[in-house]
Amino acid sequence: MPIINQLQRFTLAALIVLTVPCAARLQANNANDKIKPAATGSTTAQGRADKLQQFAILMSQLGPVLLSEAAFTAASKQASLRKSLIELRTLAHSTAFGNQPSMLIDPVVNFSFPYPQKDLLLIEQMVAQGKEPRAAYHLLNQQIQLCVSCHARTESGRKRLARSTPGDFASWNHLQKAAYASLLWNFEDMIRYYEHALSQKPRTISESEWVQAIKQLLAVIIRHKKHPNLVTEMMRFFIDQHTVPKALKPMFQNWSKDLEAWRAETRAPAHRQEKLERMQQLYTSGLTAEQKTEGSGLINLLRAQNLAIEIIEEPNHDRNFDETLYWAAKITDLTAPYNPWLPANILREACIRHQPHSKLARKCWQDNQAHYQQLETLFSTAELPNLLKQRRQTLLELTEAAKKRPR
Repeated sequence: MPIINQLQRFTLAALIVLTVPCAARLQANNANDKIKPAATGSTTAQGRADKLQQFAILMSQLGPVLLSEAAFTAASKQASLRKSLIELRTLAHSTAFGNQPSMLIDPVVNFSFPYPQKDLLLIEQMVAQGKEPRAAYHLLNQQIQLCVSCHARTESGRKRLARSTPGDFASWNHLQKAAYASLLWNFEDMIRYYEHALSQKPRTISESEWVQAIKQLLAVIIRHKKHPNLVTEMMRFFIDQHTVPKALKPMFQNWSKDLEAWRAETRAPAHRQEKLERMQQLYTSGLTAEQKTEGSGLINLLRAQNLAIEIIEEPNHDRNFDETLYWAAKITDLTAPYNPWLPANILREACIRHQPHSKLARKCWQDNQAHYQQLETLFSTAELPNLLKQRRQTLLELTEAAKKRPR
């Protein structure tokens, strides 16, 4: 039985589904797919629905060029990309975080980038001037993750929403379709496409692509389904299909041990402090395993990230929320290639802004320097634009206060 069918048999108690919404299957090349102006600051149900539909249209246009740096660089010379970026910035401006009910704003995003249109304007200018395509590609991907995180929030939390696809989507291969679904946090489709790519005989993808894809499939099942038996079923499925590369079998053995330990747990952590302590334990165990063999600690790391997401999405964050953000960022450093979520630097910026006078804010600042150093390498001048310099300086000033007012 295909994996996707096996997974659908289970009742999900804690489902996190973040997909790009749309009223119908939208096609990017459709002449009627034009962004309509939205009422600034509108918070009505219809106003939000209109913006979600607009965002769906934009993602069906932008999604294909975000799958690779080469595709983005080629598209950056086309007027259609610049037009889509202008429309995205306009939509971000009309969404106006300050005018939205607080329950609709992702708590991490609320602390990190309260004015995303500034970042989108920077990207738009870089593309219009034909400068720094590598940096623009990186920054745009990050902004899209922020957009997806907020655009799938409703009064009742996360919501399953309709999907949209680019006009030529049918001609893409399974890995490309899975990557597009990953960009949109569309977990059900990710499972389906990865299953198709991994089970083909003879194998149509390279061994390295197979290894990457199985890790991503593992990540989405743990993230989306949260059950050890489902991961075991996945592993058995591919072993029975004789498609598993020999090099991966030792990793499968390590995963089996962690799955057995997961099944042996008598109860899940119920309270916030319990979740935080368990998250730290799983992170330490996963990190130790990763230091021995890459990929072998992935199950525990992904479980730790699930706990971080649960805590972050709980209402009424306490003073210790920065501790969760700090650990969530450290976990995301290791899981980012496999599990679509907010980037680690966004989590660290949220940590600093949430509790700027804490020692953890200083640690988050220190850890975040790797992000800014990476950004500098993406710019041909090895120098950041003023907007990013100012943000870096602001965060430094917030953390410097920790020396004067220790927590």
